[in-house]
Amino acid sequence: MSNNTNIIGIDFGTTNSKMAYWFLDEPHIIYDNNKEVNTPSVVYFKEDGTILVGKDAKKNLILYPERTVYSVKRKMGFKHRYHIDNDVYPPEYIGALIFRELLTIAKTQTGIEFNEAVISVPANFSDGQRYAIKDAAEIVGLNVVRMINEPTAAALAYGLHEEEKKTILIYDFGGGTFDVSILIVEDNFFNVEASSGINKLGGDDIDERIVKYLQDIIKKEYAFDIQKNLKALQLVRLAAESAKIELSTSKSTTIKIPFLKTKSDGTPIAFRHELNRKTLNGLIKDLIEETEKPVMDVLKNSCFTLNDIDEIILVGGTTKMPIVKEFIRERFGKDAQSGIDPHEIVAIGAAITTIEDFSLKERNKISPIEISDVVPHSFGIRVFPNDIEKIIHKNEKIPISWSKLFTNVAPFTPELKVEAYQGEKETPIKRNFLGSFLIKVPPKPIGSNKLDVYFEVGKEYGILNVTAKDIDTGHERAVRLEAKGRLSNQEKMKWIKKISDENFVSVIICDKKQKIETTLFISQKQTIDYILQNLMYRKFISPNSTQSPHLYFKKELLKKEQKLANFSSKDYLRLELKYF
Repeated sequence: MSNNTNIIGIDFGTTNSKMAYWFLDEPHIIYDNNKEVNTPSVVYFKEDGTILVGKDAKKNLILYPERTVYSVKRKMGFKHRYHIDNDVYPPEYIGALIFRELLTIAKTQTGIEFNEAVISVPANFSDGQRYAIKDAAEIVGLNVVRMINEPTAAALAYGLHEEEKKTILIYDFGGGTFDVSILIVEDNFFNVEASSGINKLGGDDIDERIVKYLQDIIKKEYAFDIQKNLKALQLVRLAAESAKIELSTSKSTTIKIPFLKTKSDGTPIAFRHELNRKTLNGLIKDLIEETEKPVMDVLKNSCFTLNDIDEIILVGGTTKMPIVKEFIRERFGKDAQSGIDPHEIVAIGAAITTIEDFSLKERNKISPIEISDVVPHSFGIRVFPNDIEKIIHKNEKIPISWSKLFTNVAPFTPELKVEAYQGEKETPIKRNFLGSFLIKVPPKPIGSNKLDVYFEVGKEYGILNVTAKDIDTGHERAVRLEAKGRLSNQEKMKWIKKISDENFVSVIICDKKQKIETTLFISQKQTIDYILQNLMYRKFISPNSTQSPHLYFKKELLKKEQKLANFSSKDYLRLELKYF
């Protein structure tokens, strides 16, 4: 594990992505060659096989909309596929291309080759969505040391040097998602009280409202349906986004599309329309009002009132729209603050997170960073007839452990099946399934077995520890359910090979004593010591152990300085973790 100067903080956004890093005891935003912070999360596949990412890719949305991918973050964690020519790409690969572009910009601007990252994610994202973003980063060779909720990252940026105790509400309205969190901030301790949000509500939805508005006007004036012409649709979509941004600072704007389509005689149709802020506000008022319920939910779940909130902090580009600030003032009776640029604040917070485990107190700069977060979703098990019985509830403090007693619904069964799910649904759905296992029990009549099911969620990302114990016999079984992406290890390795010049290996680490395992995707150039440090950072290796951890390949004890390439040329490798 490198020091924190080689860890980059990334705000992987629906519309744009941003970066920052910790340097000379301060977080610094990484700008591109044009001194701009935003890198559009857009990928363009040229016919000759070249791939463009960012601003150059966005320019091709109009000319080649069928070859250009945008808003991929909304597809993360779902079985969506992008079809370009004869190739089929998962969202994780598109995301990896964006991460690669970000790393290229970062190296050019800082001279640092970042190989580890803290990545921000929406607070309301499921483990599957989070893991898909993690997969995307790992495909391009980034070791994700932590994923932090976007509102929490924003709070870190706001409260880094805040000594006075404050209760703050983070109102995070970005390009694709809306998140809200309440935190108590005091002397670099960040205590998350509750989080909520809407996964598909953001600037993209506002753009679509403007597109629909313009579509109706164009259809009425020219009898032309832009939905049936992909290039025209993209022209209108980009014009809508520009108008939205312009109306954040101006009361009116002129939408100009010089070449919307060609008439039957070959002359071009030029579209021009005046759009004012009042009309725009009428189009999107209900979208802004949708944010009220999550705000009231976090107040209720944290047992706070609006009077308890010291400050409301704005995060995300959508909060730059005057209607958002007006809505907050009218509904919540407070003026929102945006002392740090809403576009930059999450990336800055992600960079600050890189020093959480690095105490700088002895350098008299800042005291150690401490973050106390909450469970973003509930956890439970499937029970008869087809319901979810929740054991750990959303917004409970991490770390958290809880147990419940269950019984058998079939007579004289020799074993019971424990199926774990995540989410707020009262019935099981495949997308929320985490895993299952069987435990042996003495055959008894219906309702006679007593099974104690114990759930534990620690600070480590995406891991649920489950223990089931038969009360009568004392027999128990413990499993570690680790969040998984939609890509299999074989699929992930396929995309790693496609994007990377280096040879990567899938390393399965098995701790037989604890009956747990995890998988790392690491360059063959890395050493055994790097793997051990990585496992410590992930908390896979117990920090409280009095014995030293060691790795074995088959029966051979591996030395810390050994590189993976020295003893394996395969795509995958299984190592055993032992303590002595």
